[in-house]
Parts: sequence; C-alpha cells; structure tokens
Amino acid sequence: MSASERQDSEAVVSLQKFGGTVKLSTADTGAYAGILEDSFPPDLLDRPSVKLSAFLTAPASLRVIISSNIEEAAEIGVLLSNNDLFLQHPSPRDIEYFELEMEYFNPHYLVTPGSRMPRLEDLAIEYNESTSNASLALDEQEKCQLIDIFDTTADLSVQPTTEPSPRLQTRLKDYQLKALAFMSEKECTNIGSPQCPSLWVARDAYNGGHRSSQGRFRAFGNIGCHTQEQYVIPGWQAQTKNHIMPGQIRIAVYHGTGRQTIAKQFRDNDIVLTTYQTLRSEWTQKGPLFTEQWFRVVLDEAFIKMEPLAEKATFDHWLSNQIRDNLKEGLQTLRILVAATCLRRTKASISQALPPPTVREEKVDLDPYDRALYEFFESEAANNAARSYNNFPANASETGRRKKNVLALIQNLRRICDHGEDLLTASDIEVWRLTRCQGPSLQTMHFGAGQQPGTTYSIDSYCKPSPSAKVKRLIHNIGSEQTNNLTESSIPPIKSVVFSSWTKMLDLVQNSLVQGGFLCVRIDGRYSIEQREDALSRFANDPLCTVMLATLGSGGEG
Repeated sequence: MSASERQDSEAVVSLQKFGGTVKLSTADTGAYAGILEDSFPPDLLDRPSVKLSAFLTAPASLRVIISSNIEEAAEIGVLLSNNDLFLQHPSPRDIEYFELEMEYFNPHYLVTPGSRMPRLEDLAIEYNESTSNASLALDEQEKCQLIDIFDTTADLSVQPTTEPSPRLQTRLKDYQLKALAFMSEKECTNIGSPQCPSLWVARDAYNGGHRSSQGRFRAFGNIGCHTQEQYVIPGWQAQTKNHIMPGQIRIAVYHGTGRQTIAKQFRDNDIVLTTYQTLRSEWTQKGPLFTEQWFRVVLDEAFIKMEPLAEKATFDHWLSNQIRDNLKEGLQTLRILVAATCLRRTKASISQALPPPTVREEKVDLDPYDRALYEFFESEAANNAARSYNNFPANASETGRRKKNVLALIQNLRRICDHGEDLLTASDIEVWRLTRCQGPSLQTMHFGAGQQPGTTYSIDSYCKPSPSAKVKRLIHNIGSEQTNNLTESSIPPIKSVVFSSWTKMLDLVQNSLVQGGFLCVRIDGRYSIEQREDALSRFANDPLCTVMLATLGSGGEG
C-alpha cells in the first residue's frame, strides 16, 4: 500500500452516543464513518473524566485510546471486560500520533510482583506491520551468546588519557575517565570514505551519531540538545547543578505549551533539555528543534544508527542471517561492531560497585474482615476460571457479558492484600456486600491470636481495621528503621521509599504516615515536573522529610 493510499484509508474519528449504540464521525469534517457493535459500552462516553481518541482504518479496524483519572482505571477495566473488550498496549504509532505523554496504566495488564507497568517509551507493539516470526526466534543458548557480547563490552583496552573539563567541580572516577576517553577517541576519528561517512561530522539533529558508555546517542552541530523522558528532566537539572561549577553552564527546558519563547533563546544557552514527545511533535511540523544546527544531541536510552548497517537488508546479510544460520562469523562480526561503538559496564564490573541489596520478605496475616473478603473473590476467580475451561469453546460475545475477566479478579486479590475493600471498585464492593447479606455466617479460614479453629463468625461482627494489616506492618518497619534519627545530628538520617502500583494505595499509606508523625513527600503521574523536582529536592535535603511515596511508573523515571 502506498503512502497516499494508506492515508486515504485512515482517519481520526470521534465517538458519540446514538441511541443504544455508538456513532463514528470523522474528526475533521464530521462525516459519518460507521457504527460500533453492541459490545462497546456507550456509558463510557458519559464519564466527564474520560477522553477517547480514536483512529479508524478501513475497512473495519478501530483503535481507541482511553484517557481518564487513574482512580477510575480499575472500574473502566471491569466495564470493558464485562462487554468482552480487553485493553492492549498502545502502539508506537498511537503514541506518536496522539502525542501521549501521561502516565500509562492498563487495568487488564497483569503486573507481576516486583515489576511495574511498562512505560510508553518501552512499548514495542507495531500497529499492523508485525515482524514476529517463530522460525526466527532465538533459543536460550543463542540468547545467552548475544547477551554475553554486550556484557563483555568492557573498557579493558581503554586508557583514561583525556583531561576532563575544568568546569567540572566533581572529580571523575576511573571508569568515567575511561568513558570520556572512549567518546573523545570516536569524535576525533575520521575515516574519510564517502561510502562510510564519519559519524562525527556536524549534521542535523536527526542524522548520525554514536553510543557512549551509558548507551546515549550523540550527533554534532552547534549547541547541545538532550532528549529524554519528561520526568527525567529534573534529574538532569540536579546533576548539572551538583557537578558543574556555578555560572559555567546555561540550561533551558524546551517543553510544554510555552516552549516557543525558548526557541528564540537557543543560542543563548549551552544545553537544551527536551522530551521525546516534543521531538516527535516537532518532527511532523519541522519545528525549531529541526531548524537548528546542534553540536551534540543526546538521546537517553536510544539507538545507534550507522551506514551501511542502517539498511535492514544489509544488517540481515552481515549479522541476522549469519547468527540465525549458526555461523560463528555472525557473532564475531557483531562482537567487533559492538566493541567499536559501545561501552557498557554493569555495577558488578566496576571497583566502585554498590553494596549488594538486602531482600527481606515478611508474611503478613490479613485481618479477619479482609480475609473473608479475600476468600470470597478468590472463590469467584476460581469459579470463573473453571467455567471458562468447562465451556470452551464458547460464544465469546455471550460469556463475556456474563462473566468478569479472571485477570481482573486476580487484580482484586492483590488490592485486597494491600488495603481490603478500600481499593476495590464500587461495583465489586456492592457484590461483596450483597453476598454477605445473604449469608448469615462464614467459617473462618484464618486464625489470629486468641482464635480457635472451628469458630464461626458473622461477617457483620468483623470490625474492619484502618489501616490494613499490611500498612500497619509497613509503618512499624519504617519506624523501627528510623528510630535512631536525631533532629540536629551530623549523621545523615535513615530515609525510606515506598512504591505502589496504585495512587489510591499511596493516598491510604500517606494518611497513615501523617497520623504516625512522619513527614513525607510524593511523586506520581498527577504531579508536574516542577512539583516532582520540589519533592525530590526536599527528600534529598530536608533531614526531617524521611519518606518518599512514588508510583512504580513515576519512580522508574530517572
């Protein structure tokens, strides 16, 4: 399909209620574009906090981006799953087209303990051009060989011969000096071949570059432009303030609605910080970022592009095909390429390695009320899974409306472990309360202090505690760790960071911390860059502020 044909077959559409159905209209002209099936819940359009962005591809493919408050995400997920609709990750094309910058959360995506919701930048699901092929998949041995190539890309042959800038007020460590020498060597190299042009010649921001010791991509022009995630910007500002002498570097942030005024001041600054989303937006409009000549462009967690391997056919010929065919030449070629362009060190490979982490797991018994609540939804999840298995194959359009998604019920179990019914949706709480009204009593399956096996309790006799057992243990552990903190001591205070997948859980933890006399700050997707910077600064510099609360998504940025 040509670009013009593809453009004609696609359109941004709006969604409106039309009786009991949903009508599609083109966003630019308002022309009729179709009607959605009954499975799409029109009630979703009545929520004032919900914004729908939709992209229609002929003849019958529709992608819908749902934006809402994080507190409503679980309830929206249940509403969709009850209608046999399940959320998928947005594609890179969706992220670029709709300029998505908000915190991403998918209530249908099961986040395993210890992991976090993927960032928008990390998602690699293609729109309709999947390149996956089972025959090309690598086995475990081949994967280990590839990983070993990058893990052994050390700095054994690099000598720290380059003098650091006198503007630095921090003394560089040995491995940092080696990285500086590595980059300087690449910048000074000039092959001079028309077929293999130097990567270090001045060019526009979207042309060549190289990868540094930290996996950064650099190209060259006049002044420096650093591109990264939105929430990493305060970290870079703090790093320059801490490590560069005052008054030696001028930095501007090019981001947000007022950024056009900054564009006129590009030449008055040494470094311009911006975001990937801003870069994408300006690429389509050829904005100020792409009319300026930059001395160096740094893309955080980016890629390396060089001729002639930038062409997929060439890359496949020299690398992919040979590795697939188990030819040693392929791995050797890749090893040479990586060694010539990359410098990667793990924490364990440097002498200044961090101390090993201490992992301590504690089992916390749920309170009786929450235990009964947990067992109810555990039974619901088991019954739904059993019915799905026994009825397979079944009519999905019918069963989807009658049954909740099993993964949503598993998420309910996680929420109950965190803070009982306080994290459940209103519909789930209603089901639970109706069920307990119908049953006069429950046999307890958990016995705390003073409880005997076989004792029967009425659920209404349970006195639901606040906070939950998990939060009470958390507050106790934080208090124990910080018990020796002194107000005006020369010894730095012990500080704690608390993560959660859900902002509502952080609300509950924050209330308990304040009641316990702790001074805390917080970052999550609702906080602006300035608010995040203030919170990080206070946590780092205020000895009385000893607890930081963060969502997994926000805490993983920077």
